[in-house]
Amino acid sequence: SSGINAEYGEQPGGVWVTSKYDGIVGLGFASLARGGVTPIFDNMRAQGILESPMFAFWINKDKQSTAGGMMTLGGYNPAFLTGEITWSPLTVRDYWQIKIDNLSLSNRRGTIACHRGCDAVVDSGTSLIVGPVNDVYAINSFIGARQMWGGMWFVDCSSTDTLPDVIFEIQGREFPIPSSVYVIPVKTSGGVMCLSAFTPQDVKSSRGLLWVLGDVFHAMYYTIYDVGNERVGLATSV
Repeated sequence: SSGINAEYGEQPGGVWVTSKYDGIVGLGFASLARGGVTPIFDNMRAQGILESPMFAFWINKDKQSTAGGMMTLGGYNPAFLTGEITWSPLTVRDYWQIKIDNLSLSNRRGTIACHRGCDAVVDSGTSLIVGPVNDVYAINSFIGARQMWGGMWFVDCSSTDTLPDVIFEIQGREFPIPSSVYVIPVKTSGGVMCLSAFTPQDVKSSRGLLWVLGDVFHAMYYTIYDVGNERVGLATSV
């Protein structure tokens, strides 16, 4: 048989008991691998079992659905996207790091963040959207969010439908994230609260403070990780 050689390890912690997933698979570049371990995708590529050196993610934006998403190895699945694919070359070959032109809101003129361009890591292993503290504070203030327990920001659930899109411009194309996606209902002991997916954290890099585009972004845009050409493809998700 043409099995995939891999090495597995154990990770202790209660999170694995309560979470809906069983583990984590690293799909970054070999430069990030601990102990010089060959990443699983590099191993698959070396064994010649992939049709193409790329992988892709579709994340279901229907919060009520039991279908979480789909990962495709060795290519991408056109059935999960619509329209054209926008390709963005990597700025750094460690994480899947690309350039963002700017950020804006659909109900305001001009740029609200990333004024002169900035970098973002496209990361399926991050749940929310992480950005520089000052930029995220500005965005959350514009959408009427308030900082509460745990440093998280919440909006009035009754205002969700009236909130603007947050727009990332990448390679000259606008990628809007509507409030139906970036506002996440969270059950608490006192009822339901509405979490803003925009999370402040200064992630430093050689190219300045980074954004991290996690599953909230993936839910709107089918994401193709092209290892062979060192680029990320983005298309509107179905």
